[in-house]
Amino acid sequence: MAKVIKIRQNYIPVRFEDDNGELKHELRFYKTDDNIERLTKIGPTIEKLQKDIQKNEENGDVTLKQAKKLLKESMNGIFGEGSFEKLYKINPSVFIIVEYYILAIGAVVEELDEIGNTAELEKYLNG
Repeated sequence: MAKVIKIRQNYIPVRFEDDNGELKHELRFYKTDDNIERLTKIGPTIEKLQKDIQKNEENGDVTLKQAKKLLKESMNGIFGEGSFEKLYKINPSVFIIVEYYILAIGAVVEELDEIGNTAELEKYLNG
């Protein structure tokens, strides 16, 4: 009898719900090697976003526009084309979208850590 191996889901869903628990949007982080590599390099981008937003208070709209552009490029690179636009349509604030982005990245990293730990355990148990 053949052993059946079920195909695993190839993405990590990140759900955005309102106060009533109604789904408003879902980002998907696809667990490809290229996407995981992009994720490992995201730290400097987030730091730059935070600095640009802080500078916005001093410099006005120009820096905020730069932060929005960087955020859009980064989010669309990690979560797929159109990800930024869909969240921005729900909540048109770069400040809030940066917060969402950081929380979404944290959720993905946490999920990947759990997957990694499971894989290590399976390797140990199966020799």
